[in-house]
Amino acid sequence: MVVSGFVETKRIGVCIQHNLMENPKAYVPISIWWLLPHYVISGTSDALTVIEFQELYYSQMPEGMRSLGAAALSVVFGLESFVNNGIIVVVVAISSRFWDK
Repeated sequence: MVVSGFVETKRIGVCIQHNLMENPKAYVPISIWWLLPHYVISGTSDALTVIEFQELYYSQMPEGMRSLGAAALSVVFGLESFVNNGIIVVVVAISSRFWDK
């Protein structure tokens, strides 16, 4: 989240520098490589989390429930994506009210 905040601060700074704040469809002249640190950290943390949960399920659950644990993990990650999407929609709706004024 901190890395994402820094990248967003950089993006807003470039928008202000190039007077793009009033045009929401304008091209922001920053490199796509600014997104790389966030995605590397996010992907690494997700990979390590999944591996640890799989290890937990296979070492602590009875043999008949191991696949249920793996399936539950997939469901939780799917629900997490839906909740994150809902939060983004709410934030965009609220911030667009203030931005349009």
